[in-house]
Amino acid sequence: MRILLPTGSATAGMVRKAAEGMDAVVPVTGEIASFLTPAQLEELIGEGKYDLVLVSGMCTASFHGVEQRTGVPIYRGPRHAADLALILPLLGSISLSRTIAADDLLAIERRDEAVRTIARKEREAESEYLIRGVKIGGNSRMKVLAEIMDAHKEPDIRARALSCFSSGADIVDLGFGFDATPGDVKRVFSELSDLPGPLAIDTQDPVLIAAGLPRADLVLSLSDRNIALVGRRVAECGTGAVVVPGERSIEENIRLAEEAGISCIIADPLLAPVGSGLIASLSHFTDPGYPLFFGAGNVAELIDADSPGVNALLAGMALEVKASVIFTSEHSDKTHGSIWEMRRATEMMVLAAERPYPKDYIERITPSVRSLKYRYFGHDMASLHEHEIRKRTGAFSCFNKEEREVFLDDLSGIIAAVPMTIIAVVIHKERHKAKYNAPEHPYHLAMMYGLERVWSFLRSVDQQEKKTHVIFEARGAKEDKELELHFRRGRDGNNGYQRPLRLEIVIANKQVNSEGLQLADLVARPIGLRVLRPTQPNRTWEIIEPKLWRGLAGATEKGNGLKIFP
Repeated sequence: MRILLPTGSATAGMVRKAAEGMDAVVPVTGEIASFLTPAQLEELIGEGKYDLVLVSGMCTASFHGVEQRTGVPIYRGPRHAADLALILPLLGSISLSRTIAADDLLAIERRDEAVRTIARKEREAESEYLIRGVKIGGNSRMKVLAEIMDAHKEPDIRARALSCFSSGADIVDLGFGFDATPGDVKRVFSELSDLPGPLAIDTQDPVLIAAGLPRADLVLSLSDRNIALVGRRVAECGTGAVVVPGERSIEENIRLAEEAGISCIIADPLLAPVGSGLIASLSHFTDPGYPLFFGAGNVAELIDADSPGVNALLAGMALEVKASVIFTSEHSDKTHGSIWEMRRATEMMVLAAERPYPKDYIERITPSVRSLKYRYFGHDMASLHEHEIRKRTGAFSCFNKEEREVFLDDLSGIIAAVPMTIIAVVIHKERHKAKYNAPEHPYHLAMMYGLERVWSFLRSVDQQEKKTHVIFEARGAKEDKELELHFRRGRDGNNGYQRPLRLEIVIANKQVNSEGLQLADLVARPIGLRVLRPTQPNRTWEIIEPKLWRGLAGATEKGNGLKIFP
């Protein structure tokens, strides 16, 4: 595909660098690329044969007439030339716009991809319960339970319930105050009997609970005060129950619910409002062996702040304590829109849970690797190097073949379980030497390709302005000095983006026993074998492949998580 990339003199160097290796023509049309006129562009198109034209995303002129007269599609590129290197490799996999700048289009695509990711994860998630088809617990998304207070006083309860569902509620909670009667409860549930979504009844009055059965899919709340009176009836109807502490602890009340035969139990340790013990109450959100209920509405309703930020923060807290259901309400004026806000917040938590943070390394990766070492060697000083494991040398010389296989199975389990994003660069040394008269050192070349993709990854998660340390394993004084020189050149602007990158080099000796370096060493060979011998069985590759970074377009084959050169 032959591409025309008109640009200005100020950005010509960056555009030509980004277009290296492509069939592209980069004419300079003036000092500023965005000042390109339709007449200039039509003249340029007439001078050659092009399949596509990419103009600056900052251009304000309309090129519709030029496209009609020439028959060549004209699209908007990114607003900033530095971003062109991100766009050009994606030309075959994304749809460009004639009116929207490509970087804005990618932002839209990223949002759409996020929506698709959330939906896919929920489809694939395993749950502990299904409540009228809604997954509860397991690794499913945190579900939003929206309260309608005094449901029996609502003039149009059906419209209100439908509004809650359309705003994003997974479960609608019908609250009944002390003035409600069993007749009120039966009437409300009768009016909502044909709704497909799950309904909860919110009362501790056993008489009102009984009146809501069997249509109620969930009861809020059961404790030692009412389980003996209504627990068996709840169990007979197959209704779930949120269990709370009362005169007895929540653990004791859960046992009472179990004895009553209730199979779908959700534990609510009770979240206190701000100023009434919020922080202290969080300490009670430990794993009770059942999905957790997080009463965010109790906090949002009683804090003098608008709800969007409050709901987002509470959803993050719920994620941290591994809650499965989060409660919200729109009873007060300041919480109008909370259902929609909380649903968006829970979806953002799905994405946040997948985003790597240093704490993942500290709290999950390091302990997992060290635990493995203690289990097999009795200490954590053994270094996990692929060559030594494969050849059964060093710390692994004591393994027979069967013991090594068991160890490798455990190690593969860790690699599969721990959260990490992999970016790999594979250099075909012989092809590289054959293609270039003065081939660049393959290690330095791989490093540069790697740095560029690390920065792209950081940019995709909006972390590019934060300092990121890149750890290299030491190879020797001379080699390390040369590597650091090439690193600093690339970091300071001699890269595909033609801009400084906030990356810092750390060269570590093998003796530092870094879990991160060891994992990098372990995944390198399976990736190389996959490239060199794609038909050969490679069980580790099957574990690694899902962890490769998919890039902005969601594909590894575009050179994102796996760059193969040449």
